Amino acid sequence: MAQPNTESELIAELENYGWPAHATRAYLDSHTNSAEARIQYLRDTLAYVQPQMSNIIGTKPTPANPQPGTYLVEIPNDALSIRIFPGGTTPEQSLLFFDFFNKTPINAPAGYEVRIEGPFGPEHRIPSLEVSFGQTPGPGQEKFATRDGARLRLRRPNHPDFLFDVPSRSSPPRAPLAEPGIGRAVPMM
Repeated sequence: MAQPNTESELIAELENYGWPAHATRAYLDSHTNSAEARIQYLRDTLAYVQPQMSNIIGTKPTPANPQPGTYLVEIPNDALSIRIFPGGTTPEQSLLFFDFFNKTPINAPAGYEVRIEGPFGPEHRIPSLEVSFGQTPGPGQEKFATRDGARLRLRRPNHPDFLFDVPSRSSPPRAPLAEPGIGRAVPMM
């Protein structure tokens, strides 16, 4: 795995952990006076943030940092897919919307809702982690968290609901529903 070295690469890596690039640049502009100091601050911040955030929400896979246990769920009649990757703790998984053709994460399009069917209550919408923490996600930064083995429903305008199962790292695979059209998570590695 290649380590980020330039200021732009380090800022992009911090964005993977929810640090907005504009805020990072504004801080650097007001608190550092040399290129070396900027790079050192970014490296120190990344060294602090990576273990902290990885334990909370998981690390978003990137081409430079592919992860075992990353899956892709194709959304029927859509150019987008859903990427599922290990969350910070064993019973959790993270997911995001992914433009497969451009190989880039995107935020949930308008009208798209990820919902969970739960044994612990009625079905409900899953807010993104950023919204849950009172943040507005930057482009391609929105992530969602759910538990291993959860059955999720994607709602989107002018399409039937799409059900899919989140793979489980901690228990045997769940029996598929007795109805057609259940999405399958396909390993990316």
